[in-house]
Amino acid sequence: PPHDVRENEVDQEDHQTDTNWIGNGYILLIDDEAMIRTVAETMLQELGFKVFTVDSGAAGIMKFKQHQSDIKITLCDMDMPEINGWQVLNQIRELSENALFIMSTSQKPTEDQLANKVQPDAIIRKPFKFSSLIQIMKELNT
Repeated sequence: PPHDVRENEVDQEDHQTDTNWIGNGYILLIDDEAMIRTVAETMLQELGFKVFTVDSGAAGIMKFKQHQSDIKITLCDMDMPEINGWQVLNQIRELSENALFIMSTSQKPTEDQLANKVQPDAIIRKPFKFSSLIQIMKELNT
């Protein structure tokens, strides 16, 4: 039936845009692990983004305040010393309630964290794959 054909066409189009999709603008990348920062920054740059990279929650909040109007999306590690990803999320949303925020984590968020009044727009599991990053960036960047 024609309906199936149409779905296949849509799938093919989506698949093509995956490889050709290019983002733009600034991403704020916050992670205390140097290797993760390097890998994520490279991936984001390959996708066409410019990246502000910082190594702590406090530095991330400061950078967000300085460049709030330029930053499209914040990609922040959940588990960091001193100020964790949830605290960063709460502070950034206080500064800008519509700020797009992706939480990265190697563990599943706890029930308490998921009960937090303020939630990220997406959660990405570490180590993240390029394909997962593209998918999330595409969804948030429309």
